[in-house]
Amino acid sequence: MRGISTFSPCTLITAFCMFFCTELLAQVQQGPLSPGHSANGNCSFSYGSSLNLAPSVETLKSDNVYAVANHCACCDANSSCLRVDSFGFSIPAAATITGIIVEIEKRASPGSNIQDNGLRLLKNGVETGSSGAQIGTPWPFTDTYVTYGSCTDLWGTTWTPADINSGGFGLFFANIDYTCGSTTTSYIDHIRITVCYDACIASVNAGFSTDDSLLTVNCTDQSAGATAWYWDFGDGSTSVLQNPSHTYTDTGTYTICLVAFDGCGSDTVCTEVQVLCPLPDAGFTHSNTAFGVSFTNLSSGADSWHWTFGDGSSDASESPTHVYTAAGSYQVCLRAENGCGADSLCTQVTVAGDAGIAGTDIQEITLYPNPASGFVTISFGNNAAPAGLHIRVYDISGRQVAVPVTAKGTGGIQLDVSALSPGLYRIRLEGPGITAGRSFVVRRP
Repeated sequence: MRGISTFSPCTLITAFCMFFCTELLAQVQQGPLSPGHSANGNCSFSYGSSLNLAPSVETLKSDNVYAVANHCACCDANSSCLRVDSFGFSIPAAATITGIIVEIEKRASPGSNIQDNGLRLLKNGVETGSSGAQIGTPWPFTDTYVTYGSCTDLWGTTWTPADINSGGFGLFFANIDYTCGSTTTSYIDHIRITVCYDACIASVNAGFSTDDSLLTVNCTDQSAGATAWYWDFGDGSTSVLQNPSHTYTDTGTYTICLVAFDGCGSDTVCTEVQVLCPLPDAGFTHSNTAFGVSFTNLSSGADSWHWTFGDGSSDASESPTHVYTAAGSYQVCLRAENGCGADSLCTQVTVAGDAGIAGTDIQEITLYPNPASGFVTISFGNNAAPAGLHIRVYDISGRQVAVPVTAKGTGGIQLDVSALSPGLYRIRLEGPGITAGRSFVVRRP
């Protein structure tokens, strides 16, 4: 893409996203995920004895193989806390963390009174926030996932997606035995974490259609769910309108791209358009009474006209009448113009009193198909092609190109244009009593 004013497209698109990506939030959860690493370590709620939940690696998955602590006396608690981290979260950078859920699959030996001693999350490897331990609640006697926190609980601190995605995100956990008088055992099979966050869910689907008139291409947005648009027309011009029109200066093939935005993201679609500026086709017929000559304009694609009558006079009317002051032969020329250029047609008009005017009605000359890819047929209405007719074909630069005649008869003249490059071409017909021009476009399937 190309820039607009002092902005590059990337800058403009980024600005669009910053402006429009602040709405349409959806509550999303990632997890539960298991830790990738587990170990014993010192924490703020470790106890004075020499008891650990070991082997700590057994907390990485739920498999009925446990990290175990054997308690031998009242208030026998962990001296080193169980530390788990490296959960492998991938929360989007633009998300807002709303809550964290911890689940610990645990049980205690029957008849015991084993409770949590402390539970605190790790931010970048450092113990942080408030404790979520369920103090005073005995552990169950069968394997049970016990839930701590919720989708609205931030554990007494704030969190960024980078904090969660870090390998240093995890938790410290320790327990304590209040049974007194008997040996008990605590078991942890698995620890997992779920993170809740608000995030944009992009649902825009870009699409558009085009139509053209001369050098102007009209773009119609057909995107689904879009609230903003950025267009690149492939010639250095851009637009932020929903349905823009763009006028090109050269003919050619251009890639038009639309970036459609919704409240969360964008979608891009591009298409090639062939911009052709068809020149007008000059044509006219004439009739006379005495020295007065009436000209009927048969030009196509023109919006202005300039006539010269061969006697020094001119006229800008569409279909003028001109009075000659003397009999004779005059070259009458019509220059037909539009925004793409001009086409001229000249013919000899003989003024001889009441004798009439020599000329040929070119109104029934047609050319089809147009656009063409293989063959073009020149039809003369119900008439056969005139004898002695010369056919010349020119490209848009005015260079004459070779086009073979493959058929000629009552149905018209067939030309083989399969070897021509795509573009605009001009046919000139000249012969006894006829001078005419027609344009056609070559396009490839």
